[in-house]
Parts: sequence; structure tokens; C-alpha cells
Amino acid sequence: LGRSADATAYFLPELGICFDAGIWVKSLAPRCVLLTHGHRDHTAALPTMARRAKIIAPKPIASLVRRFLLAEAQLNYGDELQTDAETISALGEFDIEPVGDLDDFLLPRDCY
Repeated sequence: LGRSADATAYFLPELGICFDAGIWVKSLAPRCVLLTHGHRDHTAALPTMARRAKIIAPKPIASLVRRFLLAEAQLNYGDELQTDAETISALGEFDIEPVGDLDDFLLPRDCY
């Protein structure tokens, strides 16, 4: 899906996993998103996927990914006075797992 530098996403339907989230297609429903890095062409569709999918993000940007998702939700559904806690209360917490270089991790059971 997409092309490099415009929007990057590689969906493996048999596993329910999407590598990066640069583009979203309504008929695809990944249960897990593995981010390679935080450039916009790899994260643009993440807010759409985040409510239904576990996110595995590089450890150095995991907190930035969470902030991005909160800001996007507040821009779309809230107002400038809405706190992060109010946004999380309305939408639910995002499931983000930070992963470092050479870290071992297990994919969630519902991904495959």
C-alpha cells in the first residue's frame, strides 16, 4: 500500500499485522501495527488504527507516538482545554509497546 516518501504501509492479512501506518484502507483491519520509525509517511493513519490495534513502536519514540495520538484525538474530538486524561477517558488508553534494538517481544495472540 502506498509508496515510499508518500505513504508507507505493508499489511499482512494472514497475520493481521501492518508494518507502518502511512495509509489506511477501510477494508483492512490490522490487529497489530509495527512502526519502523516516526516519519509522517509512516504514521499518518496511526490514529485510525490505534483504537483497534496494538502498536509496537521503537522505544525512543514510543512516548512521542502516544502524544501524537492524544493530540490528534484532541484536534478531532476535543478542544484546547481538554486534558489528556479526559481524552483517554473518552477514547480509552492506547496499547503501545516500546521495543528497543535487539529486544525480543511476542506478538499479541490475537494478531495471528
